[in-house]
Amino acid sequence: MPKLHAKGYKVICYVDVGSWENWRDDAAAFPAQLLGTGYSGFPDERWLDIRDVNPSLSQTGMKLADILSRRFDRAKGMGCDAVEPDNMDGYDATAHEASGFPLTYEDQMYFNLWVASQVHARGMAVGLKNNINQARDPRTYTTFDFVVSEQCFQYKECPYFNQFL
Repeated sequence: MPKLHAKGYKVICYVDVGSWENWRDDAAAFPAQLLGTGYSGFPDERWLDIRDVNPSLSQTGMKLADILSRRFDRAKGMGCDAVEPDNMDGYDATAHEASGFPLTYEDQMYFNLWVASQVHARGMAVGLKNNINQARDPRTYTTFDFVVSEQCFQYKECPYFNQFL
């Protein structure tokens, strides 16, 4: 990353926050009760019970918060300028398969704002990835620094992100 920074580039690091992947070096750290249904199209991936970062809802003593905090520390230590957190819409069964957990809009919002605060506390910017159904919520567009939308033209979703730069 020093070469990229020397050229004036900003480095955005991908961090999966809303799903578990069995091939990640920290996969064994995830308690089984946090693993939900399979992620369609990705046979080695499962949704996570994102409520675990909320002290009043955690079933594991906030293990997910610990795991994700280590991932954010790693991104910072690598020299990332920003984080692109993936799978930030597990609550939204209209966008994909159900997560296997009774996640609500507010559960997801709590999680997303927690992710943003953790990334910001490390001095990095944070993006909202996809999640069209929360993009227009003022809590979202006033907290996240940018948007990553994989297929906004294809699915005509770009107007959902018009509150962002």
